[in-house]
Amino acid sequence: MSSGEQFATISGGWGGFNHSLPIASLPPDELGNEVLSFLISNGAQFIYSLLYLLLIYNITLVSQEYDWGRLEHERSRLRCTTVTGESFDQDYPLQLPKKILFPIMTYSVLTHWMLGEALQTQETIWQDINKPINRHVEHSMYTITYAAYPLWIAAVLILAMTGGCWWAFGYRREGVIPQMFGSIRVLCAATTQLDDFPVEGVKWGDLGMGKQFRHAGLSSEEVQQIIPNELYAGIGEREEDQAKLLGKGRGGRC
Repeated sequence: MSSGEQFATISGGWGGFNHSLPIASLPPDELGNEVLSFLISNGAQFIYSLLYLLLIYNITLVSQEYDWGRLEHERSRLRCTTVTGESFDQDYPLQLPKKILFPIMTYSVLTHWMLGEALQTQETIWQDINKPINRHVEHSMYTITYAAYPLWIAAVLILAMTGGCWWAFGYRREGVIPQMFGSIRVLCAATTQLDDFPVEGVKWGDLGMGKQFRHAGLSSEEVQQIIPNELYAGIGEREEDQAKLLGKGRGGRC
């Protein structure tokens, strides 16, 4: 037997019913042990699922902010799920592009598998004869087992996920285009006068000078670069009234 095989034997190897090593045994024939066994077998996966929800939520926000911020630098099609057409980008199952979603799903399946092999409970059922009543009585006992290789791999994967959650939670996009808080349709309506949605997409930038203020938003035409320290206002018939409310101050707002 090689050293690797010997270590796998004494550490539980990759797990499974025939290789996992016992840690402790629960008292037999107790109803509470059924619940305890379920919690031991699935508790780690439940905690991991909470981390996964946090990760997928933050990654979705990062992906949306990235796509939204990219409109400031290059022309692209808007993400849309309520309308169809070649002028919109709809390759987003579950709000994420396939190149991001599928690797995350594969990662999640692998982690769930490793957690299931790392720590589990095995049930042993046997029968004996109860002499006073002269009948066979069935007994059940749960044994807590572990396997070293899946345990280490699961620990590394969860640490990597925690790091990914931390990065995604602290992600801040740089640029002048407004942060995408809330619905993208609200932002489009607030910052845009779009007359057409060309196949090559739209771009966000300086739309030119109005009566008193410059304007910024999405356009199917060519746009200019945002001018630093210039006050931008929305486009509307009550521009003069808005100017009185805003005052004469200068800032980097859009």
